[in-house]
Amino acid sequence: MNWNISFSNYDRVLGEYYNKHVPEFMPLKEAIKKIFQQEDELTEIVQLAGRESLSEDHKAVLKTAKIIKDEFLQQDSFSKHDFNCPMHKTTGMMKAIVKFY
Repeated sequence: MNWNISFSNYDRVLGEYYNKHVPEFMPLKEAIKKIFQQEDELTEIVQLAGRESLSEDHKAVLKTAKIIKDEFLQQDSFSKHDFNCPMHKTTGMMKAIVKFY
């Protein structure tokens, strides 16, 4: 899956809603999108030169992207607790991830 093109095409319409009701959501979403873009660039370097060639900062970007994919975006639709998430919890998790980054 290409995380850089899998975002919604409704950003403008939803952006207006989120800016009105949850103002911190769109900047956090953009920060996460930026992490995925950096990960995409670094993955090419890793494929050519190996992970050892990356600086610690770049390794942290890859780790953060992995956390976003494996811990934040991945959901279990059969779980009573994981099939959806309230917006305040979603933004809280996004804040924690962006701060970690």
